[in-house]
Amino acid sequence: MEYSSPTSSTFRCLAVSEILETIAFDIYRSTEGGRTLAGLARTCSWMHEFVIPVLWHRLDSLVPLLRLLPNDTWTEGCDLTGQGNFRLVLKQLAERAHDRLDWRRFDKYACHVRRFKWDTRTDVSIFTLLDIPSWRGGRILLPGLTHLVIQEDRSSYLSSLSFLISPTLTTVVLNTTTDSCSPDVFLRDVHNNCTMLTTLQISADRMVAFKGFVGHQLAMSLQGLPSLHTVCCQSVISAECFIALGNLPCLAMLVVNGITKEDAPLLRRAVQDGLSGLSTWFPALRELEWRMEEMDENTEAILQSFQTRQIDNLWLRCEEPPSASALQKSMSAIARSPYKEGLLNLVVEYMRDPSDTDMQYETSLQDPQETLEMVHLPSALESLALSSPQLVSLVFDGIHCAITDEAILWIATTFPLLRSIYLGNYNAAPQGEHNRLSFRALTTVAKNCSHLLNLELRVDDIHIDTPSEQDVNTSIPQYSRTSLEHLALCTRRLSWSMTEEEVDSEPSKNLDILADFIFRLFPKVRFEVRCSSLMVESHWHTT
Repeated sequence: MEYSSPTSSTFRCLAVSEILETIAFDIYRSTEGGRTLAGLARTCSWMHEFVIPVLWHRLDSLVPLLRLLPNDTWTEGCDLTGQGNFRLVLKQLAERAHDRLDWRRFDKYACHVRRFKWDTRTDVSIFTLLDIPSWRGGRILLPGLTHLVIQEDRSSYLSSLSFLISPTLTTVVLNTTTDSCSPDVFLRDVHNNCTMLTTLQISADRMVAFKGFVGHQLAMSLQGLPSLHTVCCQSVISAECFIALGNLPCLAMLVVNGITKEDAPLLRRAVQDGLSGLSTWFPALRELEWRMEEMDENTEAILQSFQTRQIDNLWLRCEEPPSASALQKSMSAIARSPYKEGLLNLVVEYMRDPSDTDMQYETSLQDPQETLEMVHLPSALESLALSSPQLVSLVFDGIHCAITDEAILWIATTFPLLRSIYLGNYNAAPQGEHNRLSFRALTTVAKNCSHLLNLELRVDDIHIDTPSEQDVNTSIPQYSRTSLEHLALCTRRLSWSMTEEEVDSEPSKNLDILADFIFRLFPKVRFEVRCSSLMVESHWHTT
């Protein structure tokens, strides 16, 4: 075996700390990476110096660190299910705390931890850890921590987890499934200690509302975190919290579940009267995801309250299907906003049950007599035609809209810069009616939307009028040069201009006829059809 000399390029590369650190992290992410790195750490002091920070970079439990305490201060065994059972001997810890308990090994490795996840279901009992800060003389437990994730199902215990907070934190994620989340004390400690925090994410039960005293504490905490860049609060917030978010100078991404019903009228009047210094609200916001129970007049006011020109990604997600009039008013509010000229991606979505699959198109309406007003896309989006022609992505998912020639033609001619179109209507078409598409609509898309990469239609029923050979030769004399890469038709029933007997007898042959037409329009496309009535999922590829 030949060895490289100390002057070789290999040795010189390994002498660069950044290169060695990159190699160590790549090994760590691989299968059995931890074992490999542990072996490298034992080879020599030089490798040990670079590998140890990587091995301790991420922890999902405090147990590995607590094992570094003196052996007589902890025990470990197995419970009745065979799971590991780690316990601290509190009596020994309390007695030795006054004699300067040796934390040197603990501190040597704790300083390397950058990401930590606390899960009350798998970690050491929180009652065991409450006295650790006093035993350590107030020293921070994980002094280099940057990312903290807390999975705590008991709301009353959140305040006890403040010993995990470090001034170096940049990201805090709080996940709880309880319906009475009260993180006010924990958030107050975050506010007092984490001035470098850039990301705050709070995920709680959908019934939780941050209002009253808890809402006030959240608003106060937000005011003391000027470096916040991303806030994701999957709960309803108060108007005070909303105003506090609006005053954050660096906030670029906001995800929130709306305003409490009690505060919505107050905030709406403030927006309409031009109060509260709206010109300074959300000065750096670029991405907004607003979740709501229903789209109404409050939505219109909220959309006008964002007085920034920088929003380029906007998601509107409703728990109830929006009506045509409410949708049109919300789009008009966007068209009157300061960010209308910079908007690039628009998503309007009716949030269905996440357990639904791609092939489930049932409406949420249980009463067969109850119907939704059909959304006419050209009318709903008319206000955006002049204000936001620069849109590159348009998504209407779960909206009761008509997927017709007129709609597709209007979208293709109005927004020529579109790179992605997604239209999903999961409501059954009225008896005898179809979402009808003709070759003329697809031809217009091919000619007008030269930048389009993705076109996806997910509807209950699609009927495509395929052209004759003469029509194809007239409209498309040669293969087009459009850049479309993905075309998907996901439906319960797909039919085209043939007899019912032909469709039912030879579905594969008819799909091939349709594919030939599609490939002439879009030579680079991957064409995907999912149709539950034909029970077929086909993919065609062109060279």
